[in-house]
Amino acid sequence: MSESINTVFFREKCKEDYISMYEFDTAVTAQTLRFNLMNTTGGNTGAVDIAVYGSFIDE
Repeated sequence: MSESINTVFFREKCKEDYISMYEFDTAVTAQTLRFNLMNTTGGNTGAVDIAVYGSFIDE
């Protein structure tokens, strides 16, 4: 079963001890998702939560 994905939320912890939140509107259909890192410090910062919202599609 695939899902029509319409929103991805991303919350990250930064070095300065604060949390940034991002919301991305999308229009994709998928069975799996993969997130590739474009840049990383290798430290203890980064993704805190990733949430994906949409609706299921019967195939």
